Amino acid sequence: MATTTRKFAVAYVMLVGLPILGLLGVLRHGRNLSAPVGMDGNWVMQGNLSSLPCGLPDVAPEDAVLKISQSGQKFELTLPNGLKTQESGTLDGTSLNARLVPPLQSKLNCRQNQTVTLVANLNKDERPRTLEGSLVVDGCTSCSPVLFTAVRQKPVAKKGAH
Repeated sequence: MATTTRKFAVAYVMLVGLPILGLLGVLRHGRNLSAPVGMDGNWVMQGNLSSLPCGLPDVAPEDAVLKISQSGQKFELTLPNGLKTQESGTLDGTSLNARLVPPLQSKLNCRQNQTVTLVANLNKDERPRTLEGSLVVDGCTSCSPVLFTAVRQKPVAKKGAH
């Protein structure tokens, strides 16, 4: 009977004790982790966006929407003129940085393989939240940065949502 009790005790420690110790270690290690700031959604842009050489062609102010799709610290964004992230942009605290490229068959005034860098900071204390930043055409020394402010739109409530 002693060997049966010993086998049961070993099995109990292996199947219950070790997972509990593992869980405690994970909880202790993750205690100081925090989720990145949520930036996904539609942002209405304000500023002289048409002055960007690869700029927005005569877009009505209500159509100048920056669309951000976020997963953790990575995000993708699209501007109304078709400029979109080449690779995932990066989010560092409340600062975001992305390199944008025009669509392949673009009618924009961009050189082939022209990229635009978007750098912005989130003001999360304001309601609604705002982004303040700039768009810079890479490799263009005569192009001045285009400053913009973007205000986050409220998400549209889905039918049947509570």
